[in-house]
Amino acid sequence: MRIWRNSQNEALSLIIYASSSARVERGNELEVRRWARGVAQSKGAGLIEVRTVDREIRFIFKELRMQVYYYTGMLLTRRVAGLDHDRM
Repeated sequence: MRIWRNSQNEALSLIIYASSSARVERGNELEVRRWARGVAQSKGAGLIEVRTVDREIRFIFKELRMQVYYYTGMLLTRRVAGLDHDRM
């Protein structure tokens, strides 16, 4: 996992898995929506938006912590063949 932080301590992280997600490959909208809602709920958050586009899953959820909303966006996509993922 790689994490980058800016001067306000906002984070951007990158995780590369060895295998592709079956959810990304199938692209079933209802299955993806249920899964994304489960991810949000596991963090005590609410799902705002889910999209599946060309074998990508994109979703946003918000979490209330100490009277402040924290927004998290996630993008899942297929690995690109030939790209050296270990050098990222």
